[in-house]
Amino acid sequence: MCDECEAIWLEPDTSTEPLFADPESPACPVCQSGIWGSSRWADRTEIESLGWTFAVNAELDADDC
Repeated sequence: MCDECEAIWLEPDTSTEPLFADPESPACPVCQSGIWGSSRWADRTEIESLGWTFAVNAELDADDC
């Protein structure tokens, strides 16, 4: 999920059309649980396992995780 516009991608290809959660009741498009109650930033291991490493801009990292 983009932390600026809240676009949601279900795969690591951000050139595809994103999804947007209902602003009144934002739910995960996969499991339907509340986005804000259970969401968190992925760690480096999770990013790598999901194939999103190419999308990480290491220059923006606050610290190495």
